[in-house]
Amino acid sequence: MLAITMWQPWASLWLGPKQNETRPWRTHYLGWLGVHAGKRKPDKPGELSEELEEACKIQFGLNWRSLLPRGKLIGAVNVIDCAPVEQVWQNVKGTPEAALGNYSPNEGRFIIRRNSALKLPTPIPMNGGRKFFSLDDTITREIEDIIVDRTMHGWNYIQQRRFDNAAKALGYDTHSD
Repeated sequence: MLAITMWQPWASLWLGPKQNETRPWRTHYLGWLGVHAGKRKPDKPGELSEELEEACKIQFGLNWRSLLPRGKLIGAVNVIDCAPVEQVWQNVKGTPEAALGNYSPNEGRFIIRRNSALKLPTPIPMNGGRKFFSLDDTITREIEDIIVDRTMHGWNYIQQRRFDNAAKALGYDTHSD
């Protein structure tokens, strides 16, 4: 599995409300991608927009700067698309998503879009890398096991509910002994 290093708060936001990550380069990679939170933390006054500061306070609490993990693999996202910012800007402009990334049109930037996100129960300390980098096989298996477990649990629950509803519509009681 590959991973990407991101500065906080963007790394943690991508595992929550943030649907897109913007980069100055295109990728053709699709599938699960590890999210590594770099060690750098934004401390300079005015480094973050007021909208982003407010989003972080709402999402993580007032002391978010000291609470977010750094220098650790914190989760994974399922990458489903990469497109030039110009193609999506009209859909993003004026939405909360616009405050969570650099959507500057005409700068040759790309959005990396995700549909699912997984936050690791315990972040894994490790060094990051530039652009995409490969994760150790053991870490990859651990993440894949969590994804499969979560997916199968959700799938089984959904299938059982559908079965119960269909049986109930036919007059059967699926929960009697």
